[in-house]
Amino acid sequence: MSIRGRLLTLAVGGVVPLLVVGLAVLWAVWAGKQQRLDESLEQQAELAAVVFDRWLDAQRQPLLTLAAYPAARLQDPAALEADLRAALAPRRHWVDLRLLDAGGRLVASHPPGAEPLPEAVAARLLEGARRGLAEVETDRTPGEGDYVLAIAAPVEGGGAVVARLGGAALREPLRGLTLPERALVTLLDPRRRVVYRSRTPESASGADLSYSAMLPGLDGQATAVARSKSAPDGVERVYGLARVGATGYVVLVGVPSDILYASAWRQLTGYAVAGLVVVLGTMTGALLVARSIVRPVRLLSLAAGREDMPVLFDKFHRGRPAPHSEATRGAATGAEFLEDADVSGVGLGLYLGRNVMEQMGGRITVEPEVGRGSTFTLHLPVWREGGCGERPGRVGDGGETSAGR
Repeated sequence: MSIRGRLLTLAVGGVVPLLVVGLAVLWAVWAGKQQRLDESLEQQAELAAVVFDRWLDAQRQPLLTLAAYPAARLQDPAALEADLRAALAPRRHWVDLRLLDAGGRLVASHPPGAEPLPEAVAARLLEGARRGLAEVETDRTPGEGDYVLAIAAPVEGGGAVVARLGGAALREPLRGLTLPERALVTLLDPRRRVVYRSRTPESASGADLSYSAMLPGLDGQATAVARSKSAPDGVERVYGLARVGATGYVVLVGVPSDILYASAWRQLTGYAVAGLVVVLGTMTGALLVARSIVRPVRLLSLAAGREDMPVLFDKFHRGRPAPHSEATRGAATGAEFLEDADVSGVGLGLYLGRNVMEQMGGRITVEPEVGRGSTFTLHLPVWREGGCGERPGRVGDGGETSAGR
């Protein structure tokens, strides 16, 4: 194998394993970065769930205060109506406030004549009250695409204080979150219907996501990460999911995958380009080194071949082996062509050949070509009637008689 081939083999043999290892490292780095980004999105969803849960707690506090009033005050219609009015006045998102007895009958409300609660909603709220829980339900009776949140606090002895909040109130806590660019926040009620969805029209409210492939990942867990394409806009997103306390609500924070992973992809692309540059640089360097070594060796070999010319026909002189000869077939480098080798013969062949030619009035010349061989030319005088001419001529019409290489 030539020097260039050996150097290229060495370069490729060193670069290919490094390239494989580099790709494996890049994949590991990408997997690690992806996991960290997913975990950060999961934490943001958990933060959004905590914010919404705290906001619900803040809405419950006035209800718990009213529910803790003595039974005599709750049975006084005038005092109860004044208490309900005072609690409702400073809360602009509250639609109405009412007191229900243990059987679900209306005891008092403000404003008077407020729209009654749907029976199913009232039943679920009272069921939670009987278990001593502060319940939250979604009431969609106002109309298509509109809704209110019904929050209840249990009253000692049975019944509940219920406040209904307009759906627009959800914008306050959820809009205050600092989220990634183009993040989409979605709030689902216990029946997995959309209660709130940012960055989309209000008509998206009420959409049923109970069939979504994302939600099973939350089974038995407080948080999860899922990937899905949003039906309203067709954008593929990575979602962080988190449960909102014990309310049954779920918060989803979705970020387009191309935005979430953009910085990681840029960094990995930079690593890959740098690795490719190193590989190409190594290959180019191997070629340059091979060229810088092979050419001088060839020149040295050629020079060495011409250096033999003055003594080529001397008695007992043995020439050096050609690069392609048996003597040098196992040479590792071109430089070994210049070293002494075990050459057969005693060095008398060319010496005797020149003497014979000279005795016949001729001469012998040689033109060496390293790597290919040498051309020996025999010059003989032309025979004429009466003897040979005075100067060497050419045999026949061809002129010179030459031995092959």
